[in-house]
Amino acid sequence: MIKHTLFRPAIAMIELIFAIVIMGIVMMSAPMLVSTASKSGFVAIQQEGISEVASQLNMILSYAWDENNADPTLGQMILTTNP
Repeated sequence: MIKHTLFRPAIAMIELIFAIVIMGIVMMSAPMLVSTASKSGFVAIQQEGISEVASQLNMILSYAWDENNADPTLGQMILTTNP
């Protein structure tokens, strides 16, 4: 019975040390997690921009270019042909 009362405070101290060590490891890895999250947000914005540019280019390239009906009142001609 005497041994049981002597070991209990020692076990509590070991548990406390393990808890402090685990919390320290988590706190050391927190900046890395934050930087990874911000980088993934930046990559998502980049991918969204690339997707927008690709869709705009697809729309531009799908326009029907009629070299026989260029309207000079619209400004500079996009496509000129030599007869």
